[in-house]
Amino acid sequence: LLYDRYGDHVGALRQWHLALTMDSKHAAAYNNLALHHFHVGEYDTGLRHMDAALKYDKKNPDYLYNMGNFYLAHFPQVADLRGWKKDRVYKEAMKLSERAIQQAPEDYDLL
Repeated sequence: LLYDRYGDHVGALRQWHLALTMDSKHAAAYNNLALHHFHVGEYDTGLRHMDAALKYDKKNPDYLYNMGNFYLAHFPQVADLRGWKKDRVYKEAMKLSERAIQQAPEDYDLL
């Protein structure tokens, strides 16, 4: 709400970091931080946060979808950071998309 509706990015970031001080395995906070860092071009930090979100909530279809989209939208950076070739970035993105749909087959937005 703070980030998207009111544009209070600093306040939202503060709340997500606070959530992580209270629960270091709070996957939603990691996911939201990842989204922010990707939007501002901080791909390394974004990937670390997205990796954490998926570590703590492996089957969350939104997180799987977000990571797949990050891979596709920022494939040169992902390839560089992961040490992968472009074709592997694409294949991994497709696997993430498939896993997202398997977790929420009725979610037509993900599909």
